[in-house]
Amino acid sequence: MRCSSRLRGPDRIGSLLQRIAITLIAIVIAAAPAPAEEFDRATSDPNFSLEKLNQFGFDSTVPEEVSKAAEEGLDPFLDAIPLDQMERYGFMQGSGFADVSLGNPYRVMTVDPQVIMNFDINDDIRAKLLPTQLWVFPILQNGEPRAILTVGILENIWQAVAIGHAEFARDLIGLERTWSDEKDYTMTLVRIYQATSDILLLTNNDRIDVLPMESARVCMNLGSVDGGAPELYSASDIIEKLAPLVAKNIEMSQD
Repeated sequence: MRCSSRLRGPDRIGSLLQRIAITLIAIVIAAAPAPAEEFDRATSDPNFSLEKLNQFGFDSTVPEEVSKAAEEGLDPFLDAIPLDQMERYGFMQGSGFADVSLGNPYRVMTVDPQVIMNFDINDDIRAKLLPTQLWVFPILQNGEPRAILTVGILENIWQAVAIGHAEFARDLIGLERTWSDEKDYTMTLVRIYQATSDILLLTNNDRIDVLPMESARVCMNLGSVDGGAPELYSASDIIEKLAPLVAKNIEMSQD
């Protein structure tokens, strides 16, 4: 995996299934917006509050239109997957889509790249989070992670906009289940677009721990977890590792 300013892996909204018309869905491969474009869309909801985040890092009441978009979009997206490409989308070849359900949704949060590059050890990263217009819903089959259904705003309407990212789904659910016995913490998904890295924030009152996901581990040369217990980092340690990646990729994008 190459950590460049072009979005890859979980940061790439590839395999995009879009509604071409009201009754038509087609599978197309499309590049994600450039980091700057994506960040421009990460505007705050005036009703958003960090205090509203619950255990799984989404607003305590998931917007009805977001849940509805995921529920209504799941089956059409699954039906649009060619049978000979099921493994590409995280499903076992010939397994079909029986016993498929949606897991806990996560609103994708981000941080201004300037904040990352000027982060102070005394800064509280929670106060720097910005909500994007993307939600991710793990797709489970018989309780096992298969893929991610992404919900975003398309043509000013909340819609399911992408399916895939099998490795990201396994990584997310694996970390979620590893920490399922922990109490009184919030688990928030943060996507650093300019470093092509996803991290999870575990917060409990004033304590903040960071779990780098596989994309971040690769970009920061932390090594793979490989089924073991993931190592926790402080926010300042992770930001210190991400800052030069962010700066380099911004510089490359301007060349």
